Amino acid sequence: MDATADGTSHDGASDPFDAVLQLEDGLYAEGYALGRHDGALAGRQEGRAVGLETGFDKFMEMGRLAGKAAVWTAVASRSRSTSVVPAVSSETENQANNAGLDSTEFDAQTMSVSRLQKHLQTLHDLTNPATLSTTNKASVVEDVDNRLKRAAAKARVVERILGEVTDGGTLQDPIMEDYGQQHV
Repeated sequence: MDATADGTSHDGASDPFDAVLQLEDGLYAEGYALGRHDGALAGRQEGRAVGLETGFDKFMEMGRLAGKAAVWTAVASRSRSTSVVPAVSSETENQANNAGLDSTEFDAQTMSVSRLQKHLQTLHDLTNPATLSTTNKASVVEDVDNRLKRAAAKARVVERILGEVTDGGTLQDPIMEDYGQQHV
């Protein structure tokens, strides 16, 4: 019996070793299919865990910035109500002039307060949790990332206006030094 290239003999009978020769291919295909299924399941689970962790980190930072904005707003409103920062009126201007402040110093103080209020309002708007979406769409994720970067930058501006310093003597820099540098 002479065998041909396709594994059959000239007389039409199949080769007895054909099943053994095809065993490796069958086991490889079965292992590949099982590995692909297990890998897809593990990939979804790992991707979900990483997504939840990343989302949690972003929203935790948004919450931290919202808290800072709330504290700064409360301090600014309290300082305005106790007349630490003069309100803009002609009577207050006269009192400022009588106290020895010239009009340029008075104008700088009132401008600084209005600038601070504007920055605090913007920071509050950027970090307001009611306006943040939690859907998992590319455009929403991009919007949250953009708002987080803008809010961190706005917080740095407010810190500089208020002159907040850390222990090292430099102005505070929010978590964006970790987050922003990786994703900018």
